[in-house]
Amino acid sequence: MPDNGVSEPGAVRRLGPLAGIALPTRVEVEGEVGILLNVAPAPSIVMVEARRGAAAEMAQRIAGRFGHLPDPGRWVGEAVLVLHSAPDSLVCFAEDRPDDDLAKELRALLGETASVVDNSHGRAVIRLTGPKACDLLAFGTAIDLAPEVFPVGAGAATLLGHIAVTLILRDESPETGPVFEIVVARAFAESLWDWLIGRARRFGYEVTESAG
Repeated sequence: MPDNGVSEPGAVRRLGPLAGIALPTRVEVEGEVGILLNVAPAPSIVMVEARRGAAAEMAQRIAGRFGHLPDPGRWVGEAVLVLHSAPDSLVCFAEDRPDDDLAKELRALLGETASVVDNSHGRAVIRLTGPKACDLLAFGTAIDLAPEVFPVGAGAATLLGHIAVTLILRDESPETGPVFEIVVARAFAESLWDWLIGRARRFGYEVTESAG
């Protein structure tokens, strides 16, 4: 097996389907770069859905572990991010966790109140930031990304360039602009990457190396 710089065992680093494609690149427009892209090793991604009649108990257990159940379309958490993605449904993310570790934690927490499915190896995560990030996304999504509508802490399932994704706003600052994470099925990751690069060219863009 070729050496890809990833150590196993230990915290699992899934480079995903864009390894070897999302290579460090810088393309300026009039000396400026408006978009920064990064394909970090994918976190653990676990889908949670309440069983019939058990939504209230599931919500209570989530609140006990994470402080509260986020409102629909919002997320909470730090080491583990919990997104309320749909009625009685959650998507949970964590970085630097061994295979199936997050799923095991959630199964132990939720018991028979919910079904828990580990989708970590079925997804890729693209990080998008920069002062023109919202302008780029506006080409492909109907979501209103105005700060008062889609603030830090927001997340939603949407189409981006006709590809189904989960879009999360992780952070925002005057220095970096908004910091989005785009979660996409592995089978569509390369198509989404091509779509993003195609739109990023008009703003200038830089692809940075994956952390870890």
